Amino acid sequence: RLAGAGLALHGPSGPAAVVLRLPVAAQEEVVVTARDDGPVWLTVVEQLEGLPVAVPPRPPGVLVRPVLSVVRSDVTFVRRSFDLRRGVATDELPITRLVPRLVAAHPHDPRAFTQGLVWHDGVLYESTGQYGRSELRRVAPQSGAVLARQRLRRRFFGEGLARVDDRLVQLTWKAERALVYDRDSLRRRGRLSYRGEGWGLAFDGRRLIMSDGSDRLTFRHPETFAVEGSVAVTLHGRPLRGLNELEAVDGQVWANVFQQDRLVRIDPASGEVTAVADAHQLLSPAERRGTDVLNGIAYDPQSDTYYLTGKLWPRVLQVRLVPAAATAP
Repeated sequence: RLAGAGLALHGPSGPAAVVLRLPVAAQEEVVVTARDDGPVWLTVVEQLEGLPVAVPPRPPGVLVRPVLSVVRSDVTFVRRSFDLRRGVATDELPITRLVPRLVAAHPHDPRAFTQGLVWHDGVLYESTGQYGRSELRRVAPQSGAVLARQRLRRRFFGEGLARVDDRLVQLTWKAERALVYDRDSLRRRGRLSYRGEGWGLAFDGRRLIMSDGSDRLTFRHPETFAVEGSVAVTLHGRPLRGLNELEAVDGQVWANVFQQDRLVRIDPASGEVTAVADAHQLLSPAERRGTDVLNGIAYDPQSDTYYLTGKLWPRVLQVRLVPAAATAP
């Protein structure tokens, strides 16, 4: 039940039965699901007025990860694991709510079906898709001018892109081939093989990180493309599917989510989403006409800004990602 500034939780009968005072805001709905011999799920699902705590029956034999989620103004969810028998929190992970603060808007080829974007040394490298129209491009950020291009064969649908030292690695959608180029000349240097679809690609300085449209990130050797591991991505404890274009920044992985106007920041060690950035206002309603989905993240470490764009978008937006509560100039 709700109890002022805290929550008095009466657990189910048995060894996990305790009363906890948890520091959550009043007037929030808490759903509790327990298992017989340990912690329980504690999830604040949304801010609602006057709702009691619901304790559903315990499904036999179901193991449930212990989590408490609390809604805040600048933190969407705060997760805590509780051992009800000891009454202590065992870990905490904030999921921060961010928004893009515009630094500059740059022209972008509205015919470019953007699938991958990389910033390096003052220029953007862009992978575009569609059969018969896929390309690898070097683009001047401020003008949007295409400085150099390499067209793909008609059987290849260009996808995610990553820079590995002096090479560029470009995924293809269904051909199970990654195309390797010289960064400076854009000449083909070889190709790599993989199984399944290719969507997004990033390089964290040690390994390539690949998405395939599912909820899984796959880690690959940067030279051989051999699989070195993988992680399932979760948001609020649930699988986050549709992971698309990727960018690795300071040990974290940013991802577009297919058909969504938001970016998510992923901890590659656990797969948990640690931040969500709402990008639905990047284009005006007039600019959105005739465009496709948000898809394209490139990070410039010199200015600490991100270049964001989408398929058939007329602009590339240079932004800083800031807490939602700090959007005022």
